[in-house]
Formats: sequence, C-alpha cells, structure tokens
Amino acid sequence: MLTRSDNLPTLASAPMPGSGALPGSGGSPDGGGLPDGGSVIIHFECRAIAARPGDSVAAALLAAGVSVTRNTPVSGAARGPYCMMGACFDCLAVVDGRPNVQTCMTQVRGGMRIERQDGARGLAIAAVDVSTLSPPSWLEPTPQPPPSLDPSPQPPPSRGGGE
Repeated sequence: MLTRSDNLPTLASAPMPGSGALPGSGGSPDGGGLPDGGSVIIHFECRAIAARPGDSVAAALLAAGVSVTRNTPVSGAARGPYCMMGACFDCLAVVDGRPNVQTCMTQVRGGMRIERQDGARGLAIAAVDVSTLSPPSWLEPTPQPPPSLDPSPQPPPSRGGGE
C-alpha cells in the first residue's frame, strides 16, 4: 500500500489549469474576470458577448455557453465546434454577413456579428445550360494529315553499301 509523506495537494483538490469563470460571468475564483479587464465585444444573434482578444470565435461562443453554430442542410441537425482545428467544418457560421466561416479558425474582433447558419449557402453563380457550351480548344482532337494512299511500290531503303 502506498502512502503520501509529502504535503502536495491531491488531484481532486488541485485547481485545473485554465479553470475559472466564463467571460462575462462576473469573475473567476481568484477575483478577476478577463485578464486586465481587456475584452472585446462580439454579437451573437443580438446577444453581446465578452471575448478575450486572440481567442477564436468558436472558443468565445463556447465560453459564453453557445454550442450550436449551424443546422445541417438535409436534416436540420444542430452542429457546433467539434475539432477546434479546422478539420471538421461543424463550426460554420455567418460572420459579418459572410456564410460558411470556420469559427474555430477566425479570431474575434470587436463588433463582429455572428449568426447561426441555417442549411447550405447559396451558390454564387447562376445555373448554366451546358448544351450551349462548346468544348475547350485543348479538348478537341488535332487534325492529322490523311495517310498516304499511293499504290505505287516504294523501293526498299538502301543499306549504304556500294554495289
């Protein structure tokens, strides 16, 4: 059986790194809110949220309790930040009027306006009738001269010897 002879705190009593209050929740266990009171205000669907400069939009939204940033186009299922490194695209949202912004890869700026993205974005181009298009020039075959159809026999090539 192992016994502790030191006076180190146990894991259960040690505070977790980064633990504390969420931005805008009135402070952390050490008495402070955001470090040095430095924060930027972003707006998520008409709700003002305090965020730390340098944080991603996804981190700021999660810290404020917002876990859904979009609904899928087919089933309407709720999605939110998942991988936090730009690989999964679940954190897409409309940021400052631009759809399909990866919130985990976008830093907060004061005054940002973020909205949930509902379904898929619209296409930026109009539909084109492909039957009216001609193929590109590089796709068309290059004209080749027809093979010679001359029926007269050709002499065999010389072998270079003097006969």
